Amino acid sequence: IDAIGAFVGQECRGIAYPDTTQNGKLFLTISSNTQSGENITFKAWRSNLCDECPVFGNMPFVSQSNIGSLSNPVDFHCGNVELCNNFGAGYTWFSVNINPGSMNLNSLFNNLTPCENDRIIGQQSFATYYGNQWVGSLTMIDPKAMYKMKLCSQQNWCKQGLPVSIQPISIVSGYPWIGYLPQVNLPLNMALANISPLPTANDRINGQYAFATFSGTQWVGSL
Repeated sequence: IDAIGAFVGQECRGIAYPDTTQNGKLFLTISSNTQSGENITFKAWRSNLCDECPVFGNMPFVSQSNIGSLSNPVDFHCGNVELCNNFGAGYTWFSVNINPGSMNLNSLFNNLTPCENDRIIGQQSFATYYGNQWVGSLTMIDPKAMYKMKLCSQQNWCKQGLPVSIQPISIVSGYPWIGYLPQVNLPLNMALANISPLPTANDRINGQYAFATFSGTQWVGSL
């Protein structure tokens, strides 16, 4: 990759080139006339192929924010990426933000070794491992949703595929199980900056091991 450009729609808002003295790191400044609310997409230029490659790492624009550091830079991926999950014994919460070609349970998790009666649970459906396959009302994984995997033993799972597109997620009242679509970790208040309408005070977002509460102006907590 010879250059990375940041775009809102078709308008370029910044461009940077790999710094060979910094192991190819990019120092990309993105500009806007608004404080927040715009979605930034990225494109890469490959001069050896004379082509443009979509980079899958969309993120919301937030004025004066800083993403990545010298010691922990953000990775930009052009083409396939690899998603890895460490599924522990018992219940592990997960979502899938890549598409390896099929989101069918038996294809997506064909490199796991479940025990009889292990489960994958969605908010409104589930599947059980029986007779060397997943069977039940849950047949496909939706990247916009969260699930719980119940396994008899700890297992590592990796898959390669194209990153899924960033698209709106409908967040209903109560406790919807939502997935995570971007390919980069984001601070919580940046990741949830575009929620409309705004949450109300004491609304919560729960992870498996941490949570945050909306104070009325921002998310605060261990997540």
